[in-house]
Amino acid sequence: MRVVVLAAMPQEIRPLLESVGGWRPVEGAPFPTWRGWVERTDVCVVQTGIGGERAGRAARQMLGGPPVDLVISAGFAGSLCPDFRLGQPVWSRELITLNGGDGKPAIAGYHPGVPSALTVFNRSHTLRPARFVTVDRIHAKAELVGRFAATPSVVEMESTVVAGAAREQDVPFLGIRTISDEWDEEIDWQPETVVNAEGVILPARLAWALCRRPALLRSLLRLRRNSMVAGCALAHMLSAVVGLPEERLRTLVEELRQPFRSSSSCQRA
Repeated sequence: MRVVVLAAMPQEIRPLLESVGGWRPVEGAPFPTWRGWVERTDVCVVQTGIGGERAGRAARQMLGGPPVDLVISAGFAGSLCPDFRLGQPVWSRELITLNGGDGKPAIAGYHPGVPSALTVFNRSHTLRPARFVTVDRIHAKAELVGRFAATPSVVEMESTVVAGAAREQDVPFLGIRTISDEWDEEIDWQPETVVNAEGVILPARLAWALCRRPALLRSLLRLRRNSMVAGCALAHMLSAVVGLPEERLRTLVEELRQPFRSSSSCQRA
């Protein structure tokens, strides 16, 4: 089987590459890409850079090549639920885009039901279902926690776009994220102030941002510590999912193949 894993930043990918050996860089790929085997599964890991636009382009690029059995949007997420603590892995029970212009949520699509293969998987792993709220910029948690309180939710920046690209090609999709900041922890800076589009920290931007706002250092150090915890948890969960015995992985893929159900009832969220 062939699985493509897309993640935005090096911090989200590096622990997986370090914990599972045998990866090799793919020469000439438009995005940094590594290929290897996890058990009997052929896996491509792609570093897309931050944001839906780049993630969508990377997904379409990968889906335009050899057949893909499963697309996974992986990475970190911010918790919008007190029960989702640092390092908790979650999967995409539902997908929502929060429009940047008017801030209105729209249901992009969701899988109607929990795949039985994930129920079996969770007998030995704790991968919890969550609504993924995809945004195009950092929002204050105070704006979102109450708004999406009806369903356990997380906030991130790429999954819904990747899911849309997979849907276009009728390829099963799964989002897997780990919590890097809890529901009451604010990220009080925008990524572009310190990193480039690939998610790599640029020393010059970092120095300039700290000169303008020294208090930013505390937030960055906390995020670094949290990222280490979330990265290890993500690597463990990804390797467990893609390393499932082939029959069980095929069952999961077929259960995820059922079509997304869309809704124009945008105010449900």
